[in-house]
This record gives sequence, structure tokens and C-alpha cells, in this order.
Amino acid sequence: MELWLIWFVFAAVSAVMEITVPGFNRLCLSAGFSGACVAALLYFPFIWQAVFFLLFIDVFAFFVRPQFSGKRNAGR
Repeated sequence: MELWLIWFVFAAVSAVMEITVPGFNRLCLSAGFSGACVAALLYFPFIWQAVFFLLFIDVFAFFVRPQFSGKRNAGR
């Protein structure tokens, strides 16, 4: 089985699990799995796929997740 397909399945499963669990935690994982999937499609070695996975999780958690969760200061 191709490695990109495994990353894609993990991304899809975690995105579907996000529907049942509040808090956007699984969505961060889904973003990481998607980034690793793209790295695998570009034939990067596994270590770089893991780096993309962690990088996408961090970027999504710090920049995108607060926008969705509504934890911003209202007007301050």
C-alpha cells in the first residue's frame, strides 16, 4: 500500500471524528495528516513526511484553530 494513501486515510478518519468531538483537536491532526500526504505524493522521505505532519499541526493549532474556536477577545 502506498504511504500517501495511508496518510490520506488517517486524515479522512480524523476529519470525520471531528464531527463527533468538539474542540478542533482532531481537525489539527487532520491538517497534519494532509500535509504529510502531500509530502508523500511529492516522494519526500518518511522523515520529511513526519516533519510536514508536525509542522502542519503546529501551524494549524496556533493560527487557524483560535479563529474557529471563538476564543478571541471581543474588540480588545
